Amino acid sequence: MSFQSRLLNQVLHLNKGYWKDIASLEPEAIAQREEQLYRWIPQIPNAIFVDNLEVGEVPVQRLSVVQSEFSHPLLYFHGGGFIAGSPNTSHRDYLWRVAKFSDCRVWAVAYRKLPRHPFPAALDDAYQVYLHLLEEHAPQTISIAGDSAGGGLALSLVLRLKDEGLPLPAVVVVFSPWTDLTCSGDSMISNRHTEVMVPEHLLSELASQYAGVHALDHPYVSPLFGDFKGFPPSMIMASDSEVLIDDTLRIVERMQSSGVEVNLHQGKRLPHAWPVFARFLPEGRVALTRMAEFIRQHRVS
Repeated sequence: MSFQSRLLNQVLHLNKGYWKDIASLEPEAIAQREEQLYRWIPQIPNAIFVDNLEVGEVPVQRLSVVQSEFSHPLLYFHGGGFIAGSPNTSHRDYLWRVAKFSDCRVWAVAYRKLPRHPFPAALDDAYQVYLHLLEEHAPQTISIAGDSAGGGLALSLVLRLKDEGLPLPAVVVVFSPWTDLTCSGDSMISNRHTEVMVPEHLLSELASQYAGVHALDHPYVSPLFGDFKGFPPSMIMASDSEVLIDDTLRIVERMQSSGVEVNLHQGKRLPHAWPVFARFLPEGRVALTRMAEFIRQHRVS
């Protein structure tokens, strides 16, 4: 574990309670808090090509190192417990790095969030953008990725595509995915003292809000309970000290038992979704390098 990660763990632990009441806030209050928290994050470098567009009514930010319609698309879903985060706040300094490391054109989806938009709003937005990509790109050139809640959303999207018989992406890469909204993993308890970022009690509150009238173990809400037979090659990364590590270990086991090629990387005492901190963490840059290698190995050029 690097010096940078030890320092970041301390900083995150001190600010762990910052979002403890987020489940009770209105969207305007959440936006104000995000603006205060992330105002120190640098703007996207001028060397990165950025397009802000809408697919239907879904806002999307496209980022690439080279402005070319022929760039391989990478559909990305940010984390934030389905209630916070966006391409322009929490992930502003991260998504362009994803584009740079992967040599892809990142399509970062600003999907609808809580408290006004429970399931299936986020999944419907993800689905709509993926169908749009299929109109312009062969599925074997498309990658799907996400972190935390966005990682779970990425997995849920591919389960839905598979169930509907639609063409699947070449590869899926997720970081610290939230895959079990029943919050039944043992690490929810065993790692509550080593988790530096996610207030574990908050997860059940957000899960209930997100699921709404739907069952928490619905596969599109909690992809852990899905059928993974025929799922694309996948890479999953999570930290051994986070409360969601069992969400990763159990879904990896289910995927492997279904014959899916799955590449697991387990970090040591790293913060939840640590690649998002690639600006500071050497471990984050290593993770993005691994992601890029995995994508290049499986997609069709």
